[in-house]
Amino acid sequence: MRGDRRLIAILAAAAAVVAFGIASLALRPEPPVATSSPSIAPPITIVPRVLYAQHVVLDTVPGGGPVITEAYESFEIEAAGRPRQSHAIAGVGIGAPIFDGRGRVAYWRVASMTRSLEIAGPYDLVVWDIRTDRDRVVLSPRDEGPGGTVRWSADRKSLVVLTRARPATGRDRLARLLVIDAESGTTRVLGAPAVEAVTPLFADAQIVAGIRGTSFVVLDATTGAVRTQTAMRVPGTPMGEYTNLLSSPDGTVVEVLQRFESDAGPLWIWNVRDPTKDIAKVDERGISDPVFWPGRTEVVFARSSGLAVVDYRSGRTRPLASPPGPMALVAVESGGRFALVRGDAGLRIVERVDDELRARPDLPLAVGSRLMPLGVVMP
Repeated sequence: MRGDRRLIAILAAAAAVVAFGIASLALRPEPPVATSSPSIAPPITIVPRVLYAQHVVLDTVPGGGPVITEAYESFEIEAAGRPRQSHAIAGVGIGAPIFDGRGRVAYWRVASMTRSLEIAGPYDLVVWDIRTDRDRVVLSPRDEGPGGTVRWSADRKSLVVLTRARPATGRDRLARLLVIDAESGTTRVLGAPAVEAVTPLFADAQIVAGIRGTSFVVLDATTGAVRTQTAMRVPGTPMGEYTNLLSSPDGTVVEVLQRFESDAGPLWIWNVRDPTKDIAKVDERGISDPVFWPGRTEVVFARSSGLAVVDYRSGRTRPLASPPGPMALVAVESGGRFALVRGDAGLRIVERVDDELRARPDLPLAVGSRLMPLGVVMP
């Protein structure tokens, strides 16, 4: 009888241990799953900085806010917990300033602009070095002005520039395509001046690729001779469909069909050396704000459900972030770790860890309406 009691006690103790183990398992948190909004990451010592262009204020509406223009008067750099850095432009910046993703900005500059937005020239093409805080004028054309967007070459050593000038006779403005060394200012003219110019999209040491009329053209980077010419997928008309194009340093191109301002897609990905062969496609509508993610074969884009990514090596498309409100990727720093996103709450810094975007509430931004983000800069 005593042995039976001892056995019963042992079994009861064992049952208690098992019950405790079961309870512990029940209380143990589930492994983390992909969150719909960026999760919060631990503190960091390397603080990313956001680069902006600050718009010119023309006037102030009584009882309202400032009246701003696309022109800009300074570049601003903001980092959490640090004083804002400002670089005043010696005049007025016009056109789109182009950040090289590393530490320089190329932009067109004029001496002044009237309240009626009249610009008389002359124009200077300037490269601002963020680290030295110095401007370098690389081009000062006498009778020419900007003819379109400036492009950095793939190695970030040169600028590809389109200029336009009105000849003494005739009404057509002739364009020149120039390749300019960003350090020395040495300039090379590609081909003869022409009315129908090549708008540059990509350039490296061998080729300059761009759009001329309804064709995609590849030029020899030394002579300007046409290597190949291919009809565009969507020729585009002033009131009809057209495509937005974006290129990466390795010559990969993202092409998004645009029907109306809020109706875009599908998205195609191809290479400048073979524009007839698609290497990936996202066959859906509602696509916007495509951005190449540095260090990966990925393009991130916004859609109604949040951010998605297409890997153009595998062709696979998957969600990256699904916040409760709209979100768009604005820029990614060259190392691919930190990015700038825009949502209902404005601009904010996020950190990417594998396939997760983590919020960085420890890196707040105080962005005003006059600031246009250009990129993310690491110290």
